[in-house]
Amino acid sequence: MKAFLEGIEGLSILDVVMFAVPTTKLSLALLIAAAMVVSVLAVKRRAADGPRSAALFVIGVVGPGLGLLAALYDGLMIKQASDATGVTDLHILAPSILGVLLLLGLSLIVAAIAFIGNAGARRI
Repeated sequence: MKAFLEGIEGLSILDVVMFAVPTTKLSLALLIAAAMVVSVLAVKRRAADGPRSAALFVIGVVGPGLGLLAALYDGLMIKQASDATGVTDLHILAPSILGVLLLLGLSLIVAAIAFIGNAGARRI
């Protein structure tokens, strides 16, 4: 754990995104867009005090699914690259692992915003 923390010491979130593989960058961009859409829909639904939104429910389910699939794929790519190059030092692998964890965290935030935005609504 100490080697992992030393490997990410001094890295900002922007550094993690810049060093990430293209699939992680794409997934992060999609999840950030989903977070913005969910936020707007949640505020709009709350302001209107209308029925539950199917769009919020779908994004709340698809967001973590996308994050999980992308994290699994990126984890597999990290493992394959580690095996192919023989690199096992966490100082080198830590930024990639942090990118995967960032993906998972962002997908859970999107889901939380969607479900909180939909909570307390009257049923259709």
